[in-house]
Amino acid sequence: MSVPPSTSAAGKKWLRKKKKSPDDDQGELDEFQSLDGEELELRLEKMFDEMNLSKDMRAPLRARSLGEKRDMLRTFHKDSGGQKHGPNKPGEFVDAMRATERPATMLELVTTLRISLTNRPVSWLIEFGSAGGLDVLISLLKECQYVISATHHKLEHECVRCLKAFMNNRHGLSKVLDDADGLSTLARSLHPSKPQIMTEVLRIMAAMSLVPPNGHDKALEALTLVGEYRERGRFSVLIEALTQDPAGIKDHLLQVSCIQFINAIVTAPDDLDFRIHLRNEVIRAGLDGVFASLPGDPSEDLAVQLEVFEYHREEDSNDLQVRHGDVRVELDDPFELFNRLLHLTVDTPAYPHFLSIFQHLIMLPNEDITRSQYLLLFEEFISQITLYHGGIHPDFALRKFDIDVDAFIESAVSKATMDDAVQRADKLLQRMEEHDKAAVEKERKLESQIAELKAQLDVKDKELGKAGVVSSVPAVKNVPAPISTSAANAVPVVSAELSPPSTEAPPPAPGLQPVSPPAIAPPPPPPMPG
Repeated sequence: MSVPPSTSAAGKKWLRKKKKSPDDDQGELDEFQSLDGEELELRLEKMFDEMNLSKDMRAPLRARSLGEKRDMLRTFHKDSGGQKHGPNKPGEFVDAMRATERPATMLELVTTLRISLTNRPVSWLIEFGSAGGLDVLISLLKECQYVISATHHKLEHECVRCLKAFMNNRHGLSKVLDDADGLSTLARSLHPSKPQIMTEVLRIMAAMSLVPPNGHDKALEALTLVGEYRERGRFSVLIEALTQDPAGIKDHLLQVSCIQFINAIVTAPDDLDFRIHLRNEVIRAGLDGVFASLPGDPSEDLAVQLEVFEYHREEDSNDLQVRHGDVRVELDDPFELFNRLLHLTVDTPAYPHFLSIFQHLIMLPNEDITRSQYLLLFEEFISQITLYHGGIHPDFALRKFDIDVDAFIESAVSKATMDDAVQRADKLLQRMEEHDKAAVEKERKLESQIAELKAQLDVKDKELGKAGVVSSVPAVKNVPAPISTSAANAVPVVSAELSPPSTEAPPPAPGLQPVSPPAIAPPPPPPMPG
């Protein structure tokens, strides 16, 4: 005989089960047992829809016997009854999330919600979205992105996982795509400093970019908006994640997710020109340099993604070669590109315009920053003109572009100048720090050498003292101070302490006889007065 543990949660659950009438189980058993074949199949298909099973997963289940199908329905019916503690219905979760203010309580609630979104049938997710659950999740995710704390970091991760579970069906996918801030809010969680969260977001956006008809446009738009918000290139966050130190990232999951997302966003478009444009953009952002810095023996998953990238790049290059009459064009070689364009336009009506473009380009200002901003503007125009949407060429009858070029260039140059000044200041500060470190190191070495020489002198003095040898170096006393410039031009003053010069003749040099000076007759006396 078993004794129910009445004080524990498990005991309470056991008591509830014990209080259940046997007639209830018999009623459920009779409900599924009495179903005929057609009704059983209908209930089974509804269960498959609720479980969001694919066609491949449904086929083996349909082939099972009627008894096994009834058992599956019974199990599904019991499991969908929900939890016994806390919020259970979708509306209860939404109300609880709106009323909760403490981050720790919210984290526990969102974790429970993620489990429900993962395990509940599709009808539960639909009801959750209809009750405003998606809006509450997106608002909570925005809040977590602007608060720095360990709890909010975990809460942000759980919000991303909830959105991933919510989007794991057609209804949730379409709801997020139709939401104005859904994908852009997700994309704002792309931070290399949060590798686990960034990995989850990249996986979601990679899957989104492959969803027709506008999943690719939505994913690329979200990435572009985040780049504009941070005033950086839209692919720069991926390059940053690929170039950071991967020592703390298990199995290079973030790097694999970055390349996987790049492959999805580059290969999804049907238009060859658009694929080449996106690939060139991400390469200009620094992807080739990343490939060169990756380890020679990458993980299996990373190696697969790198092979996919190179395969599609080669395929698009071959398609471009076919377009140009089986002429191989290296898109990374400017001289080859120019020669190819010249060959295509010379002796054609397009040649004067081709020549005019270069004549205008040569007129650009000589300043590096200003010239780069003009070229950036030209690139934007050419990209928008050549990468037309829907196969419709631009209207060449519209000759006038209403664009304030001066204001654009002035603003762009100011920003570029500021960025250049910041970079120069950073480099100068770095050089000053290196100079200070070198000076401190040099001073330390000099002090060490002085101390070593002093110790050697002390040892020598002790040795000389023991041998009774007196140093032959006379002590210098009363050393006169150096004469200043003004004192040098003044009348010299003879010190009273100086002894008069000696009148004695110097001794003769060795080996020479002294020579007496000639006698000099005294002068005659003066004449006497008469």
